Amino acid sequence: MKTYIHHVPVVFVLCLFLLPNIIARDFTDEEYLTLPRLFHLDDYHSCLSQKDGLYCLAKFQLTPTQSPHIAYDLIKEYSDDVRHFNRTVIHRGYCVSARCPDTAGVNASLRIQKCANLRARPHHLKATLQTLHYCHSHNDTVTDKPPDLLQSIFLYIVYAILCLNILGTMYDFVWNDKKKNVLIMAWSVRANWQRLTVSYESKDPRLSNLAILQGCRVIVMLIILYVHAVVLQDMLYLQNPQYMENGFARTAGMIMIKGTSLVHMFVMLSSFLCAYNMLLSSEKSPLSLRSFPTNVLKRIIRIAPVYLLIVGYGATWWPRTRDGPLTGLIIGSQSQICREKFWYHVFFVNNIFDAKNHCFIQTWFLAVDMQLYILASFLTLALAPLKQRVLPIYAALFFGSCVLISGISYIQDWKSMLYIANPESIKEVLYNSPSFQGLYTSPLGGLPACIMGLYIAHLHYYMHESGYKISANKVLNVIHNWMIPVYIAWLISGLYIRTVTSHAFTAAYTGIERCIFCIICATQIIGSINIDSHIRRFFAWSKWDTFARMSLPVMMVHWCVNTLIAVPRPYTTFSSGFDIAVDAVATAVMSYTIAVPISVMVELPMQKFLDCVIIKNIQSSTKQ
Repeated sequence: MKTYIHHVPVVFVLCLFLLPNIIARDFTDEEYLTLPRLFHLDDYHSCLSQKDGLYCLAKFQLTPTQSPHIAYDLIKEYSDDVRHFNRTVIHRGYCVSARCPDTAGVNASLRIQKCANLRARPHHLKATLQTLHYCHSHNDTVTDKPPDLLQSIFLYIVYAILCLNILGTMYDFVWNDKKKNVLIMAWSVRANWQRLTVSYESKDPRLSNLAILQGCRVIVMLIILYVHAVVLQDMLYLQNPQYMENGFARTAGMIMIKGTSLVHMFVMLSSFLCAYNMLLSSEKSPLSLRSFPTNVLKRIIRIAPVYLLIVGYGATWWPRTRDGPLTGLIIGSQSQICREKFWYHVFFVNNIFDAKNHCFIQTWFLAVDMQLYILASFLTLALAPLKQRVLPIYAALFFGSCVLISGISYIQDWKSMLYIANPESIKEVLYNSPSFQGLYTSPLGGLPACIMGLYIAHLHYYMHESGYKISANKVLNVIHNWMIPVYIAWLISGLYIRTVTSHAFTAAYTGIERCIFCIICATQIIGSINIDSHIRRFFAWSKWDTFARMSLPVMMVHWCVNTLIAVPRPYTTFSSGFDIAVDAVATAVMSYTIAVPISVMVELPMQKFLDCVIIKNIQSSTKQ
């Protein structure tokens, strides 16, 4: 019976993926072929290799030049379906110098509009320039631009870090005295490599049981990398945009859309570890709000060096790393945001001020994580004297936060990602979506996950303190083994839930969605920590440790890596599940490879160095 219980969920998961896909086929293939091509790119490098080369990237609004216009009516009808791209707006990258030879007194914008109109006119359509992204000439590509001030500053910082690592490593090898200088040793590559790769085995079973969290972090990170590969594919100029359109009606597409909430598992794990470590330390000395500033400062020291280094790279050298027809549109525009919002990132408020614009697609999460960590730290310290009586308070706060989200969503007309994610909105990174800025990328959206993390930290601590063993409860064993298939079933249910579009329901669903997600994740985490099963042994594999320690560098660099792989392609991209998987795997391999030197030469040494210089001095002065 035990074997049956363990294996039925696996079979159930496989069956879910084998369910027939629900694909939007409202239009026949013949009708689809009559639609104008949505994206087109001329050969970028060949165009600009000519001395008179001029390459322009723009989007145009199509309008009919005669009425009635059956073809345009079909275009409009097709575009009105939210599962489709807006086909009344076309995207073109033209070698203007070849397509439309220069005319005296005609500027670049008029020339590219002329090019577009020449191709629209036979179809009785007019192409009006809506946005000119750029026009590059031959001189723009052959001129070697010297680094500007910010690029030079970034290089000097990198050189300084390299010098410190060389100095620390040489000192480690040359100085044989056992009592080595801690500040210099913080920069030893050898010592930091050992810190990255060593497997810690705590004598305290309460800490060794948390090993499963390392595997959770790695798997969730890989899922995030895959989801972001899909998002980037949607942002490219595609040969077959219908693949993305159909994907939003597939089972796998729905799992991806609703699965974006998985990022909040990191928030839950963060607040869980924050509270649990404090509870363990309370056995040696009582918790007090006096330690609150130090706890927050430790978190900043943990995150800020890598975070700001990669944002600095994005603001300076990212667009100059590789070139292509879409580099300026995607990488260049985001790089400019990195420059303009750099100081917002320094203070972790980039998701609050100018929330529409994102430096990288993931930087909002680091800000939310920091903001909610501060809240988690404060609540843990403030409510510590209540001991076990704090559990009903956290439960009330959790359900209250879900109700709060639903209430604000009703007032502000915010909706879940389930309703706002479609090919056109994802292509613009949900720039014009108040729901995305107000709910998804704000601390409000992650508040239930934060509070649930605090709840399960206290629940786990006090269960262990009282001697209660979850593994002895057969009902909880069954529930634990079924949590993953239940979660996948919950994701797939979005195919049917999104058909209900009333204002009251969509507002209520924003809170219900977070409530169910947090309860499922919390049950899985608590179960995996305490119940021996195939799931636990998988996530507790000791080899996850090193990869888990690189989660922050991988989180920060993967978007740069993915864009540098896909964006500079000089042609429209053919999209398929295989192609997305190839991009995702390449991104994961390169991201973890790049994360190794970042961890060893930046994250670990900076954390050790600043901890010695700042934290220990503060603690010593506090004791005095």
